Amino acid sequence: MQARLVRTHWKIPPGPIDNLTDPVEQAGVIVVHSSLGESVVSGVTFVVSGLPPLVVLNEEQPADRLRFTLAHELGHLVMHKFPTPNMEDEANAFAGALLMPANDIRPYFAGRRIDFLLLAALKLEWKVAMQSLLMRARSLGMVTPSKNDICGNSSASGRYAPP
Repeated sequence: MQARLVRTHWKIPPGPIDNLTDPVEQAGVIVVHSSLGESVVSGVTFVVSGLPPLVVLNEEQPADRLRFTLAHELGHLVMHKFPTPNMEDEANAFAGALLMPANDIRPYFAGRRIDFLLLAALKLEWKVAMQSLLMRARSLGMVTPSKNDICGNSSASGRYAPP
């Protein structure tokens, strides 16, 4: 719901977002890229009273991961004034909904086997990781939990190694 409001308010058209950084920066958020040393952190947001929010993205990540991370960090800015136990899951759900709105992505999954070939094709069009597509399909009820391993190399965390 909040992701839909952001898309509407920012006048982002239906479908894939060509460039997420521009509307985020136009909204007053400073977005920077850094190596973040040896950190496995994909991104982090800093909010200091009286200053614009700062999102630091780990430049060592692939472009599709950077896009999801920026959407995730935007989710924190939109939804979280204080830490909550579910805030990471909520930010992930926000990112999925922002980058792949239900009404826009559902027809790409409907009636189709969700496998590597489909995910690889959709990855190019939607500019998100195959894992993000699979997680979004799962959140929309298009993939049942018993089929989570349809992409091979899945693990308990739901991560897999894309080709």
